[in-house]
Amino acid sequence: MWATPESVANKDSSDIGSLPGHDGLLTSASPRRARSPGDTRNRGWVMPAGQRDGVIQVAWHGAGRFDVHIRRHAVRSDQPKDVGGSDTGPTPVELFVGGLAAGIAHCAERFLRQRQLPAGVGVTARYGLGVCPGRIDRVELSVEAPGLPEGLRASLLSVLEHCALYTTLRVPPRITFDVRHAAPGTAVPAAHEPYGGPRPGRAGSSAPPV
Repeated sequence: MWATPESVANKDSSDIGSLPGHDGLLTSASPRRARSPGDTRNRGWVMPAGQRDGVIQVAWHGAGRFDVHIRRHAVRSDQPKDVGGSDTGPTPVELFVGGLAAGIAHCAERFLRQRQLPAGVGVTARYGLGVCPGRIDRVELSVEAPGLPEGLRASLLSVLEHCALYTTLRVPPRITFDVRHAAPGTAVPAAHEPYGGPRPGRAGSSAPPV
């Protein structure tokens, strides 16, 4: 089934309120209640304790290679060889679309688990790139849920519409930039070192690289 903005428009929201987003993937549609001091809910989105905010760091590894450090995990990002990269990892665009597909998959699997239905969800993401400005201008998500009864299809689509990443695309976050200058003597040399060679320190700091 295709989970696109058009396909979720005709939705049955009767089940959404029973699926609080304790994993940060879903948004509860239940009515608002008075909040107590310290309540971490944001417009019905219940975040796990200590996980409301996050920090992700990206470290350069020469040429077009970067490691994306997320908590205790590291994901390599690179560029294809035909544009000068080494193809040692997915591109940032591919990571973006893959993250969206993974978020949808988590939501769908949680839906099946809470209803004690057979597990096993697969998601295929197809996307297109636009120009002027350069951007992702089309994403089509195909959700395979073999254990889903036909009668619950509309309910699942309603839940998928409340995936945090899908909601983020509908209501874009505020994004700011802070560009720091390199400290004297720490500028990255013009000739990129191969992977495994010397790595530059973080811009604006003499501390060792992340």
